Amino acid sequence: MAKISVLTSSDISVRNMEHVTYRLSEIFSSRHEVNLIGALKVSERIRERFTIYKEDGKQTCVEILISKVPILNRIHLLNKYIKSEHPDVLVALGAIGVNGLAVGIAGRITGIPSIIRITSDVFRVYRTEYNLKRKLSLYVRNNILGRLSMLMATKIVLLHEAQIPELKKNGFKPQKMVVASQPINFPENINIGNLRVTTRQKLLIPDDAYCVGSVFRLDLNKKLDMLFEAIRKVLDQDDNVYFIIAGSGNGKDWLYDNLPKGRVVMVGQLPRDELTKIYAACDSFVHCSDSEGLANAIIEPMFFNKPVIATDSGIITRALISNIVNSSDEISELIINKRAIIDPLPNYLKPKINRESWLCLIEEIL
Repeated sequence: MAKISVLTSSDISVRNMEHVTYRLSEIFSSRHEVNLIGALKVSERIRERFTIYKEDGKQTCVEILISKVPILNRIHLLNKYIKSEHPDVLVALGAIGVNGLAVGIAGRITGIPSIIRITSDVFRVYRTEYNLKRKLSLYVRNNILGRLSMLMATKIVLLHEAQIPELKKNGFKPQKMVVASQPINFPENINIGNLRVTTRQKLLIPDDAYCVGSVFRLDLNKKLDMLFEAIRKVLDQDDNVYFIIAGSGNGKDWLYDNLPKGRVVMVGQLPRDELTKIYAACDSFVHCSDSEGLANAIIEPMFFNKPVIATDSGIITRALISNIVNSSDEISELIINKRAIIDPLPNYLKPKINRESWLCLIEEIL
């Protein structure tokens, strides 16, 4: 049985890689031993399910200095871990400019195969930022340090085949790339019809109403103003449309204070099991964002065969969604006229095939 060591963010909470870390680690652990490295704050199910390695004990002066530089701190932690635990594979699930680079360097130093995961339109994501300091930080982390991590890694995991041309253009060989998305996981044998009825009754949404959902992080940089305007236009023109908005973030209170109550139901941050009710209750979904990799808020409604209306948030969104919009008018028109196309979920995103793609990657690299 191979030992797979996953370098994580220090915070694996509900809002920070918790779902991806748990599901991918669960897939690995069906055939391999999995250790999570570096996690300081974790959800309860992560703590119960996986061995978590973090640096304990008193630090030397050198180690204290190293801890001030994120990449050096991660490399130092990995090297100590490797000497004591002797893993067979190193994996970084996100943060290619820090975790990815640390895994790539540690792998090269020790001769251990390394896997890094590209979670966004990596070479362009800095362009979506308006704050100059944040823009520069993203450019350095992704376009410079991230490029180095890709060069050093044994394998680069992509979320969608649409990312391949961009990486090839930047000099990376296709043999180094593997397409394997984050898993989609919901309870089997869901009675969508019953769930739709009971959820609508609980939220006071009429059975014959057309219901539109939005399930995503409600941050102000997620084009919340466009979603807000689209909702207002729809409510003014069609009395039989309702909205359900699920999520939390720094824009939640702004939306709550400014959207009319009654036909707009805000349910807050929901556990994944509860999200199934929202997917069942709604007829279509809207996702507004400037930049995304492979957004759960897009692929999960597709899994339930619901149409998704989305802003252009990157090459993966464009590859998956037919209903790409650029304004609140376009969103409201698609909703009022019910013209949104149902896009099929690609085969590689289906749970069974997705699971096998990850397991094959590990077996190939070993």
